[in-house]
Amino acid sequence: MKWSVLLGSALLSTALMAAGPTRRFPNIPADYLREADHIPDFWKSTLDEVNRFLDQHVHTGTLITIGTTAGGRRIRVVVYGQPRSGKGTTTFSGSLGFGDTRAYVGPDSGKRVFMGMAGVHGGEFEGIVGMVNLLSILETGNDLKDSPNKLHSWDRSPAVTKARAPR
Repeated sequence: MKWSVLLGSALLSTALMAAGPTRRFPNIPADYLREADHIPDFWKSTLDEVNRFLDQHVHTGTLITIGTTAGGRRIRVVVYGQPRSGKGTTTFSGSLGFGDTRAYVGPDSGKRVFMGMAGVHGGEFEGIVGMVNLLSILETGNDLKDSPNKLHSWDRSPAVTKARAPR
């Protein structure tokens, strides 16, 4: 049975390829592929730029290395505030099965926690740039462009002030 399904899939894809493309794919306008003449200084996206930012500018948060990538690079995390205490009694999937994630989260399930991740897939630098700028806001109140913005008032909100409290 397995082989007939695999063979059928191979034959179908071969037939589709033999039919030829009906349109140009991907249909991406040429200007979308043009690199910018000048990349702004506040776009920190390379491994060296991000590590330099973390080493030089993270003072309020706690910088932790939690592992190593398959390529041998450090996986680094910045933590603000106090972690949840205690452990849950089930898996996340199990808690979803009975419709209540409190059993997964643990005794202080009412505590609000934010987790942001960037650089999940290689080459997707926009999330990295955004995360480094968010870390700059949490550390200093300013993004790396250092232009006047509404984030200054957001930065003084009780939730952010509490998250920035020393550990």
